Amino acid sequence: MHEIAEGLKRFFEMPVWKGIFSGISWVVLQIFGLPNGPMKAFVFLLFADLITGIYKAWKTRTLKSFISHEKGRKKYITYALVLFLAHFLDMAGYGGVRDIALLWSCWTEYISITENCKAVGLNLPMPFANRLDLENKKFGFKDGDSK
Repeated sequence: MHEIAEGLKRFFEMPVWKGIFSGISWVVLQIFGLPNGPMKAFVFLLFADLITGIYKAWKTRTLKSFISHEKGRKKYITYALVLFLAHFLDMAGYGGVRDIALLWSCWTEYISITENCKAVGLNLPMPFANRLDLENKKFGFKDGDSK
């Protein structure tokens, strides 16, 4: 086992891989900007939504691979485009646009997480459950339809 770990360590220390990883990192930073607080919160909420969504699909026996991948792909592409445009506007002098877009994205993911938790019967603290019910009534959605 130790030999495998050492082999992987040497493999990723090769200059070619370091160049590839640094190039990818540079491109991502140019497209989306530095990972500040709202960006870190958004990434955390994306993973939390993914985990709760998979758990919901498993628990309700509605796991459909193609539909899940298609909806997820569209959601991630939309987020990437919105954040790219917001970062571009931020760099053009409209300060704070990226953070506003990130906070909107965080709010969207928060609603999705609470819907997933509610669908599998997890008891949410009252402020979260009440807020979700308010949002659904405001926009005329039934339980679980707001996605």
